[in-house]
Amino acid sequence: MSEINEKNFNKVDLELHTRIRKAKGLNKINKIREYVQFLSRFKRYFHAENVLKYEIRSDPEDNRSKKEFAELYFLLGASLMRQDFFYSARDAFQSYVFSLVAHESEFNTIVYNDKIAEGYWYLAVTYQYIETYSMKNAIKYYKLSIQSSPDSIHAAISKNNLAVLFMKQSEIDGDLKKILKAEEQVNEAKKILNKLTKDKKTKDFVLSHCCDTLGMIEMINGHYDVAKKHLEEAQKYRKDTGTESSAAFFHLGMIYEHKKKYKDAKREYTKSISTQDKEWFSSKYVSKAYYALGILDLKEKKFDSAERNFKNSLRFDSQNRNAQSHLNLAQEKGDSGEDWWDWWTKTPAKKATLYLLTALAIMIVIVPLMIGIPQETVTLELVKDGNGTVIKDSSKTEIKIERKPADYYLVIFGIIVFVILLPNIKKIKAGAIEFETRDVETIPIESTPPSV
Repeated sequence: MSEINEKNFNKVDLELHTRIRKAKGLNKINKIREYVQFLSRFKRYFHAENVLKYEIRSDPEDNRSKKEFAELYFLLGASLMRQDFFYSARDAFQSYVFSLVAHESEFNTIVYNDKIAEGYWYLAVTYQYIETYSMKNAIKYYKLSIQSSPDSIHAAISKNNLAVLFMKQSEIDGDLKKILKAEEQVNEAKKILNKLTKDKKTKDFVLSHCCDTLGMIEMINGHYDVAKKHLEEAQKYRKDTGTESSAAFFHLGMIYEHKKKYKDAKREYTKSISTQDKEWFSSKYVSKAYYALGILDLKEKKFDSAERNFKNSLRFDSQNRNAQSHLNLAQEKGDSGEDWWDWWTKTPAKKATLYLLTALAIMIVIVPLMIGIPQETVTLELVKDGNGTVIKDSSKTEIKIERKPADYYLVIFGIIVFVILLPNIKKIKAGAIEFETRDVETIPIESTPPSV
């Protein structure tokens, strides 16, 4: 299938589907598996879902009495997870586990334990990603996965994912002891992995996630340099396996941002976005990376760019409330925080208002000079005695006439100038009264690493 591409997709699709129709029994299960893998390669997960649902509903006498039939539920659950349908995926994986249990006697013990551990693990993952984590059930099934096959790759993965859940719980209830439990679980996972000799690629992949988790634990503890070393170690494991992680790049970006190395942070966030098609859970981290880039743009007053990044964040995760609130802020700041001239000339209405205010200001200055400024006269009253005689020598007494512009002209002129300059005024102080425009306020980005 290495030569299959989008151009000949339909031809191969028809050929593989025809093979399924002609196959029977175990051979049919193999053909379905092959077909679903083909569809997944081209990200036709919805198509794969419909095929599997049809096959599960049809021909029950031929398939459901066989242990291999359980795999159809497994493939269905995986297709649903790829579409973020975690409730439906959970139901599919539950059926997978029940089917395995029903055929336990038909399996080799080691094979059965490995499969049931995998089933419990997938069940735990679906619970973990339902809404804002269904942590109680997720922890339950991760522990069952570990019990079913304590020295397997799934046990190591489950321990790492338990660490992630403990970190999440600590974030919610503030119990720092759970951070210690998380670290303990990751170290146990690494011990299991170090004992495994088969499938080095998978082992290194899981080790990369363990290093990610340790990096996040150190970030929580405030040890950013140590965290950076763990995350860089994770990248080395991924390089060996030819994989990349949106979460790992995202977390490195967080470290650089904490160190105020914003250029490096942007680079890592951008890398996180570039891996969006390589992991089924990457969409949440792509959303966070866009959100983080938007926050950095806000700090640099790049409001148009910030607005684009927040919109992209919502495109990958419509439930990201932080992105929505900051999108509103970026749009608000885009109206009030841009260049003075750009603000006034952004729309025809604003431009007309600017011209009108400028004309009024000019008129207030020029017109009174042309027609005469209204004046008020101040007269120095002469002091006289009881007979009406001036006390001082009248020849030496001066009567002064002072002329000045009426105050209200200056007030109107000042108000017009204030309104014109308002887009660039950030702080106003008059005696005890002080007003300052709002700085960009950011909401912290959730820093819990993903499960494997």
